[in-house]
Amino acid sequence: MSVCYIALVLIDAEEGITEQDAKIAGLFYEQYTKRVDTSPLNDLVERSVRKNPMARFQNRSMSISYATQTGIKPPTFIFFVPHAKGVHFSYERYLMNAIRSEFGFDKVPIKLIFRKKR
Repeated sequence: MSVCYIALVLIDAEEGITEQDAKIAGLFYEQYTKRVDTSPLNDLVERSVRKNPMARFQNRSMSISYATQTGIKPPTFIFFVPHAKGVHFSYERYLMNAIRSEFGFDKVPIKLIFRKKR
């Protein structure tokens, strides 16, 4: 598994932390604690599903009712679907990449959770 969103920052023990290192750390922390409103998130999910519909699960159609961000450190998003186990890992990755590019989570890990809608 590759983690292309993590940047490697080398710090020299003699030089210490430079101003550039501090800026990079600030950028990481800003993304790690970023919150996304539910409405723009659901707009993105709707566009993404329209562009690339979800695969069927047990011969039933799959859709995302709604999504919301539930936490930070790491940013955590919950998606409500008819069958939580029916979301293929490639579709999860597709949604993760859409969230990363739309909301600027390119330097930190994010967590997606799929729950059965009630």
